[in-house]
Amino acid sequence: MTTLPPMPPMPPIDLAAKAAGPQASEAAKPPQADPASAHKFAALMNDPAAATPQAAAHHDLAANAMQSEQDSLRGLDERMRAFTEAAPHMSVAEVTAANIRLTHDLTMATTRLSLVTTVTKKSNDSFNSLLKNQ
Repeated sequence: MTTLPPMPPMPPIDLAAKAAGPQASEAAKPPQADPASAHKFAALMNDPAAATPQAAAHHDLAANAMQSEQDSLRGLDERMRAFTEAAPHMSVAEVTAANIRLTHDLTMATTRLSLVTTVTKKSNDSFNSLLKNQ
């Protein structure tokens, strides 16, 4: 079995930086943020109300969509109670038709609520990821 020769000792990092020249030390510096952008970001972090109207409208849109779907589910709950009370006085065909309508409406409302919830959650996850990476 062949052994590898030991590695020569490494020079101190200062000597390596001097040997690379002044351009390498300039390239190694992190980029500087624009002071105006940094100030705007700090203001947004301290006061979310300072966000643009478009961001506020987006939040309102998601909140309104969620509220609308919850209201739709509440309306379906009332319709189901009314159906339960009226079912004994209905024919088999009427009960079947009402059941199909209620099932369809409940499925559609649940699907819409699920979509709104998913979009809102994913938007929130993306925003949290953005803040974490800042």
